[in-house]
Amino acid sequence: MKYLALTALTLTMLITGCGQTQKNVSEEKNTSLDLNGLIGKTQGSIPAPRDKEFEWMSIKRWYELFEEDQQFAKTQDVDVLFVGDSITEGWMWHGVWQEQIAQLNAANFGIGGDHTANILWRLQQLPADNKLSPKVVVLLAGVNNFGHLQETPEQIFAGVISVVAQLKVNFPKAKILLNAVLPFGENPQDWSRGQVKQLNHYIKSLNKLDNVYYRDYGDAFLQPDGKISKDIMADFLHPTRQGYLAWADVMLPDIKSLLAGNTPKQTFAVADSPVSIMGRFVTTDTKSVRFGYPGVSLNYQVEAQAFSFSASHAWGDSYLDVLLDDKLVKTVKLTPNMQTIEVFNGDKTTPHKVSIVNRSETWHGVNQVHTVTVENGKFLAPPQLPKRKIMVLGDSVTCAEAIDRKANAQRNNSWTNPLESYGFLVAKAFNAQVHLVCYGGRGLVRSWNGNTDDNNLIDFYQLAISDASKEFVWQQNQYQPDLIISAIGTNDFSKGIVPEREYVDAYIKLIKRVRQDHANAQIVLTEGSILSWAQKDALTQYLNTTITELNDDKLHYMLSSHYPGGDGDAHPTKAQHASMAVDYIKQLQPIMNW
Repeated sequence: MKYLALTALTLTMLITGCGQTQKNVSEEKNTSLDLNGLIGKTQGSIPAPRDKEFEWMSIKRWYELFEEDQQFAKTQDVDVLFVGDSITEGWMWHGVWQEQIAQLNAANFGIGGDHTANILWRLQQLPADNKLSPKVVVLLAGVNNFGHLQETPEQIFAGVISVVAQLKVNFPKAKILLNAVLPFGENPQDWSRGQVKQLNHYIKSLNKLDNVYYRDYGDAFLQPDGKISKDIMADFLHPTRQGYLAWADVMLPDIKSLLAGNTPKQTFAVADSPVSIMGRFVTTDTKSVRFGYPGVSLNYQVEAQAFSFSASHAWGDSYLDVLLDDKLVKTVKLTPNMQTIEVFNGDKTTPHKVSIVNRSETWHGVNQVHTVTVENGKFLAPPQLPKRKIMVLGDSVTCAEAIDRKANAQRNNSWTNPLESYGFLVAKAFNAQVHLVCYGGRGLVRSWNGNTDDNNLIDFYQLAISDASKEFVWQQNQYQPDLIISAIGTNDFSKGIVPEREYVDAYIKLIKRVRQDHANAQIVLTEGSILSWAQKDALTQYLNTTITELNDDKLHYMLSSHYPGGDGDAHPTKAQHASMAVDYIKQLQPIMNW
C-alpha cells in the first residue's frame, strides 16, 4: 500500500481538543492554538527531505542513511522502532543500544540533524511493501526546529503533531511512547529551558490520543540545582554514555510495559495534570497545589487499573476526603511528610471519577496535593464543572465546623465536613459550583475574642489562602459568581453588640469591594443561625440598613432561622445544615430565577 500524506481533515480529527488546556491550575501560557492554521503551513509541518549541508553530515550521507532504513524496512520487522534525530541516533554511539535495547528486537530510525519536516518526509517515503509492524514506537522530535528553522514552540508543536499523526497512519496498531523534548542548555535560566518547557506543555496534550503515551524523562538529566552536567550531556544537548544509561533506567520500564500489553505508570504534578479544580488554591514552584479553605476539590476522570496521589500538609492538623464516582471512600489525615494515598487498584482497566476534597476548616491548616498517578490506563478529560457559580462568605458555620461530631467524644478536626454544609447543599440543588470563603472564629470587624487585628472577612475575602502574611492574594477574575451569600456576624457579637454605625460602615465597605470585583453578582446578606434573639435582631437591623444605604438592586436580605446545634456544641448539626439549605433555597429561587 502507499502511505498518503495526511489531509487537513485527518489532522483535525486527531488533534481535536489537543490544543486546549484541560486544567485550570497552571500559570503557563494557555495552550489554546489555532492548530489548523499552523499545520501544513509551518516549515516543520510540511514534509521535506534534508536540504542543508553540515560539516558533520552531507546531504549525500543523509540520503545514504535514509536508504539504509528503507532497505531495512523492506526485509525486517521489529517490536520496537525508535524514530527521531541525533539524540535518538545517539543510542548507537556509546554501546547502550547493544547492551540494553537491541534485545528488545528494536530498530533505530534516528538521523542526526533532522527536524520534524525531515522525519515526516522519511515516514511518508516508507516502501509500500515494508515489513515493519512495531508494537511500540519511541518518538523524540522537535529540538532541531529551534536552531535549524528558528520556530516557536507553537510552530514546533504543529510539526510534532504531524509526525505523531503520520505514525498513526503508518503503524495503526502501535503504541507511541512520545518523549518530551529533553532539556538543553547548562543552566535552568537559559533561554532554551523556557522554550522547551513551553513546547512540552503543548506536546503533553497529545497524551489523550488513543495509544499515545507522553512521558517526560527530562529530570533524569538534571542535577538537584537544575543544571546539566557535562558528564550527562557533554555539549549540554546530546547525552553521553552516562546520560543514555540514566535515560534507559527511566524509559525501559515503560517500553517493556507497553510491549507486555500494559501502559506505563503515569505520574504528573497536579499543575501538569488534566484536572478541574473547584475552590481557591495556589500553585507552588514544584507545580503542586496548595489550599486552605474547606471544600476545595481536585476532580479527575481516568480510565485505569489504579489511581493514587501524593499529599502532605504545610502545617496544621488537617484532613482530605477522597471520593470515587461521587461516593466517599476514605478520609485521610495528612502529615508534614508527603504520603501516597491509593484511591483504587482493581483487576482491570475501568473508568472512574476521582475527587480529592479539602475536609478541613481554614484554621486547621494548609494542605498540599503534589502528584497524581494512573497505572495501566490514562487520564481522560477532566469533569466539567457546572456553569452556575456561588460563593459563600462566612465563619465556622459556613465552614461546617463539627458537623460530624460524635456525642461524648473528644473534639476532633475530622468532624468538619464541608460536603454536607448548607453551602454545598444549596449549590447541589441549583447545579452550581461553590466556593466556601470562610474562617472559623472570624467576623466582619472582630474575631470571637474581640480581636480586630486578625484576618476578618474583608481581609480573607481577598486571599487564596488566609494567613497572617496575606501573601496569597486571590485573583477575583478567576471565579465570577452569579450568587454571593454573606453569612457573617456571629463572632462580631460574641463580646457584646457592636455599635450600629461602626458595623454598617464596615459592611458597606465590604460590599463595595465585592461589587467592584463582581459587578453582575446577586449578593444576599443573612445573619447566620446561632445568634441569640437579641443579637439576631440587632444584626438583622444592621443588614437592612446596609442594604438601604447602598441602594443596590442586586443586594438582598435573606432570613436565617435559628438552629441551636446539639451534643454539647452550638454549631448546627448535619441535619440542621440540611434544614438551613432548604430555608435558603426557597428564598434564593425568586432572586436567582433558577
